[in-house]
Amino acid sequence: MCRLLERVKEKTGLTTYAIAKEIGVSQELASRWSRNLSHPNGENTLKLAKLGELNIEQALLLVTEKEPIQSQLDLSTSDRLYIM
Repeated sequence: MCRLLERVKEKTGLTTYAIAKEIGVSQELASRWSRNLSHPNGENTLKLAKLGELNIEQALLLVTEKEPIQSQLDLSTSDRLYIM
């Protein structure tokens, strides 16, 4: 999950759908962020930051953090892959 979206959900208690509605994006787009298939653009990062009461630096760090992914090969923690 996009770490920024995750943080906003934690701080606000809102669902992905409610966040999408609040910042004016489609549920499908927010779902793609939730599944880590895409990341919010600059404008949406600002909207999420405001909603989650984060400053822009915090929000950008959360968007750009590399999240380890586990393949279906059941990689051990020492053999993790990172999204670039």
